[in-house]
Amino acid sequence: MRKTIGILLPLALVLAACEPDTGCRESMEVGMGVSVVRQLVDSVSTQRVNQWDSVFVQGVGTDSILYTHSQSANKKTLTMPLRSADTITIYQMQWHGMWDTLYIKHTPVEHFVSMACGCAIYHTIDTVWANNTFIQEIEIIHSAVERGETENIRLTLVPEPKP
Repeated sequence: MRKTIGILLPLALVLAACEPDTGCRESMEVGMGVSVVRQLVDSVSTQRVNQWDSVFVQGVGTDSILYTHSQSANKKTLTMPLRSADTITIYQMQWHGMWDTLYIKHTPVEHFVSMACGCAIYHTIDTVWANNTFIQEIEIIHSAVERGETENIRLTLVPEPKP
């Protein structure tokens, strides 16, 4: 009986310590929240809107297309990952036929989550700039890029081109 308990007790403790990491995979994803303010100008009024109407976003140096025009329509915030092994992440963006390049200088920081989950890479945004084709102004709202839906940077676009 003691021999059985001596074998089963350590086995039970090992099994109890093993947790599935399926929840970790979702929470380990870290993305920078990008919002936009743009002006709608018509003959009657000027209105400021906080949403994308349609933008194409692609990472430079990767084949990844983050958003197509249809995927980004009427979104208030885009979630864009930052490179964990580099200190600069670059995106090409298209809006109403105009192209712009967004540069983000950031510092990656390892953040220990748990033994089961390991480390997540958080970032601190240092500087953001663009070619200023359609991005008129850039404001860093929250420099810490961590888990959660946070507005990290806000882009102000030139007034929407008239069709």
